[in-house]
Amino acid sequence: MKKGVILLLGFVIIAIYLVSVGIGDAFSQDISRDPTEFAPYGSPLGRTKNETVDVTLYVHERTGTIDAGADGAIGGADDVTYNVMTFGSSSDPTTGKVPGPFIRVLEGDTIKVTLNNSLGNETHSIDFHAIKGYRGGMTKLTAAAGDTVTDTFQLLHPGLYVYHCAADGVIANIATHIANGMWGMILVEPKKGGKSFRNDVKNADKEFYIMQSEYYLDGDPGLGASYTPGNYGFDLLGKGLAEHPDYVVFNGRAGVSRATIAPSAPPVNINVNLGDNVIIYFGNMGPSLLSATHMIGEIWDREYEEGDVLSPPRNNIETSTVPPASTVIWAFKPLVKESEGGANVLVDHAIFRVAKGALGLMHVK
Repeated sequence: MKKGVILLLGFVIIAIYLVSVGIGDAFSQDISRDPTEFAPYGSPLGRTKNETVDVTLYVHERTGTIDAGADGAIGGADDVTYNVMTFGSSSDPTTGKVPGPFIRVLEGDTIKVTLNNSLGNETHSIDFHAIKGYRGGMTKLTAAAGDTVTDTFQLLHPGLYVYHCAADGVIANIATHIANGMWGMILVEPKKGGKSFRNDVKNADKEFYIMQSEYYLDGDPGLGASYTPGNYGFDLLGKGLAEHPDYVVFNGRAGVSRATIAPSAPPVNINVNLGDNVIIYFGNMGPSLLSATHMIGEIWDREYEEGDVLSPPRNNIETSTVPPASTVIWAFKPLVKESEGGANVLVDHAIFRVAKGALGLMHVK
């Protein structure tokens, strides 16, 4: 009898531990990628010679917080959670974030990509917009549940591109996997051209990785007094086809809660110093809406439109139009401290989308 009790207690302790470290996926995990997170595949290169770059992306199908509610505490009882699909850099589910890992290579590099779908429950794939042919690599990088595939590609076209899951190639499934968070960005740095961009990268004091997207919930999360926390899935045939999202967010989670229509644990909450040379790599994965991206209190000194790093940048830009599945790069120097002018606020200036979550903060020290 005592042995049985001890054994039962042992199993309970193990179960509590597994949940605490994320195995089995706790009810409300943080699935938002920190804008400062570039490792392991996106750190500055510091080289001019070509290499073969190994990248392994793991499939993770998780449940995570997309609205932290009135208390702003991720994992609280008043969270709206969602069943996301993500890419991670290891089998640890906590590496599976929205967006997926940032990838950085040099023009002419060969990239060896492994898609590990050992933890997935359905077919997944990768479409790199930086790859010509092979449907962006998708025809060579499609893995059924439980499988792993590897292939190599040479990247010859400098620029900032998105990548995303193309599922099994069926249009409805592609849309579902994109809407559920399975995407990221890849930067192909120019080897010789693009002098302005190369100088901006060389002189950068801070770099940030931010992507915008939408969530279409299979229920009504409410607003204000009618706010309804809980777990939701994707509504393809209703809100998805109608292009009516419940949330428009940066890095996978709302910066404004529908509970209060006020800032709540914005995932984009970045810090810079006065006079820093700052670069923001920004992408809009949609899947449906154009972004009118603006930072209140800032002007983009140089904008590399559509991720074009070879052409001269546009100068003194207030608002950038970023279509779905497209990118932009902003280089700028903040000139006013937060103590004097308040925090800078990143928004989609289709302004009602701020109430749906499209808000981030930049603090200038």
